Amino acid sequence: PVPVHLQQAYASLGHQRGSFPVSEQTANEFLSLPMFPELSEAQIDFVIETVTETVSAGVIA
Repeated sequence: PVPVHLQQAYASLGHQRGSFPVSEQTANEFLSLPMFPELSEAQIDFVIETVTETVSAGVIA
């Protein structure tokens, strides 16, 4: 995920990378999964397969 202060909608506030280091570090440690009502079964299966493969490969602990 992108920390709020780095999202385009808040660009006018002028915050730069490093302005909120805890927020940025936390965002780097989270996995953001796609979640919305229009996700098809095929898309859900793709997400499950991709996460399973990534975890199995040791990329995500």
